[in-house]
Amino acid sequence: APARARAAVGDAVVASIDAGRRAAIAPNHTMTHVLNHALRAALGEGVDQKGSIVDAAKLRFDFSHSGAVPADKLAAVEAACAAVVAKGLAVDAADVPLSAAREIPGARCMFGEAYPDPVRVVAVGATVADLLAGKATGGAAAVEFCGGTHVATTADAGAFALVSEEGVAKGVRRIVALTGAPARAALAAGEQLKADVAAAAASSGPALDAALTKLKQDVDAVVAPAVVKADARAALAGLTKRAADGQ
Repeated sequence: APARARAAVGDAVVASIDAGRRAAIAPNHTMTHVLNHALRAALGEGVDQKGSIVDAAKLRFDFSHSGAVPADKLAAVEAACAAVVAKGLAVDAADVPLSAAREIPGARCMFGEAYPDPVRVVAVGATVADLLAGKATGGAAAVEFCGGTHVATTADAGAFALVSEEGVAKGVRRIVALTGAPARAALAAGEQLKADVAAAAASSGPALDAALTKLKQDVDAVVAPAVVKADARAALAGLTKRAADGQ
């Protein structure tokens, strides 16, 4: 029969998912929850989620904050998220009456979002049952209302790299981070960048000039942890002054 432009009552259909794409999204989604809680731990209770995009390549998280996140705080957030991956914490989910879910200490939800009753609660590092019973207060790495796909354990995320932090609107910052193989590649690139900066610092004269030219291009193009890139730029500024003084 000729194809129709729309489905009709009585049609037989097959529903399927792209399992590979879904498997790549899951760790990014779980680590978005972990990132949300790590940001609040580092920057305070004034941090609120303003939006997010989770796909197979990356996670992007927008949040309220008055200015650029200081390098030491950003490093602490990245380290906290990486530690959660290393711990291999179990991820639990359950449908909970909305009134009971709102009483879970530390549970996060989007302000103004209309949630169903019951609502699905996703907990990292604690069971939803224990949270409801008050047995895991403060023990979870993340607790949120969420209907999305997640990993079974944070070890499935493989690795975590926070590759950028920038302002996107007044009082709103944006973080982009990676998990899995892309995160491992970014971390390796960061180590190489640090080694290249150290090698440049040990050189002088024309060799230093050539190294600086290459590094200034590399630091802009490379996908690496944001803190490593910031440190590299600061080091390059000092080396550039040293080269100019030498000339």
